[in-house]
Amino acid sequence: MANINLRDKAQQREIDGVNYEVWPLPLGLAQTILLKFVRAIGAAAEAADANDAAQFAALAKALPDSELSFIAGKFGDASAYEEDGKMVPLIARTQEFHFAGRFDAYLQWLLFCAEVNFAGFFDTARRKAIAEAFARIAGPTPGETTE
Repeated sequence: MANINLRDKAQQREIDGVNYEVWPLPLGLAQTILLKFVRAIGAAAEAADANDAAQFAALAKALPDSELSFIAGKFGDASAYEEDGKMVPLIARTQEFHFAGRFDAYLQWLLFCAEVNFAGFFDTARRKAIAEAFARIAGPTPGETTE
């Protein structure tokens, strides 16, 4: 079997004025992270009929801090950001200071990592199901009525 360098499959994106590079994780690790995401989305969707606090509680219970830290750490091992013209590894200890005060950028980076790793999983049918699950979580948009 040929030696495959996953970094050769890196994708780049600018987030909050910073250039990021993210490459796929090995399959086994990516699968573990995908299942953690699916469990969390499913738990929040199950609480869709509850109030916002209950939905967030269900999401937080399904994806506690330790799980999110695990995911961010593993995604960080396959990420870098540009600083002063050089690419800097975005390992866990670097994330602590790089994203300090930039939580929105942190979430956008996590979503970018998920996109790089799971884009093929989220085909049209799955995207629709996930969008419907998020719509149930969010409730009706302004102007929508419920039966």
